[in-house]
Amino acid sequence: MYQVTCKLPVALGEGLLGILALSIIIFSKTLEPMPMGFLVVLSINGLTNAITTFSFLYLFSKNSHQAPQKIAINIYDGIRWVTMITSIIVGVSFMNLE
Repeated sequence: MYQVTCKLPVALGEGLLGILALSIIIFSKTLEPMPMGFLVVLSINGLTNAITTFSFLYLFSKNSHQAPQKIAINIYDGIRWVTMITSIIVGVSFMNLE
């Protein structure tokens, strides 16, 4: 439980950064100073990592067994790495489209 709860402030920050980036994408007419791909990376990575962290915290609050937590921590870290790599790939493809 501690290994996920210590990542809670990071998840809150990533979630807020993702919401901010998504709102800039939605409400901005011109994105000249900042590339669109960078904002896509921030929004996808931030929102998915925040959702993943909060869902795992919810699961850990329901199941407090020690053995499944070790497996779930590895799954949790894997999901965070996959979303980071995927969001970077999507962001680079958006930069190539511009």
